Amino acid sequence: MPVTEIAHLPLLPSSTSTPGEVPQGPTPVLLAVTREVLNIQDAWCAENLPSNSKKPPQGFGLFSQVDDPSTLLLTAHWDSAAQHGEWIQSQANRDVLEKLVPHLDMSRVSLFHVEGLEAFTGPDTKAEGEKAVLSAEYVSVSRFVVAADQKAGFEGAWAEVGHIRQDFVSPFVHRGGWRIEKQEGSEENDQYVLIGGWDSLAKHAEFAKSEGYAEYDKIMRAAMLECDTKFYQRVL
Repeated sequence: MPVTEIAHLPLLPSSTSTPGEVPQGPTPVLLAVTREVLNIQDAWCAENLPSNSKKPPQGFGLFSQVDDPSTLLLTAHWDSAAQHGEWIQSQANRDVLEKLVPHLDMSRVSLFHVEGLEAFTGPDTKAEGEKAVLSAEYVSVSRFVVAADQKAGFEGAWAEVGHIRQDFVSPFVHRGGWRIEKQEGSEENDQYVLIGGWDSLAKHAEFAKSEGYAEYDKIMRAAMLECDTKFYQRVL
């Protein structure tokens, strides 16, 4: 089953472009290191994964968080979490980590997978007029926290009113799935992760004023415990 990798990479101050006291995105040095790391990962995938596998950098993106540019988001598609694990356990990955670790606040790095999902499907999508998420000016990652015994109820609510959001964000397609690994400290709950593109942050703000939003908000709020949304801009 395909999965989408979601990795949050907080940077050390020395690896951010920082005018004054305001942290910014990654330095050119870090971006160069990241490109090198991805080339190594791609070469490993080509050599070690099945020839019919959809190998990274399919769905690859490196993003800077809008409200905290010193936090990066790394995404990629894998055929399964186990396949990604093969890369993580490889000597090649251990070698590239030596290049990245000096730039990262490792105590805050986090990684999880979203099941049954290729959220960053590229420009070869078949739907007429559909825009690839990776071409968007902004990308949102929304995490809907749901009580573990209420997953079916949430899925029913999303099936009922999810089209209201999708109609609003078109021509971008917002895709979602369940987080595989439990969040530490919240093991009694599940998370439905929704990923999609936006033309602007103003467009997102307009959603709350759009037709059908009141119904969407009422039904979704009743089906979840809370929701957190972060916005990102692509840097690589």
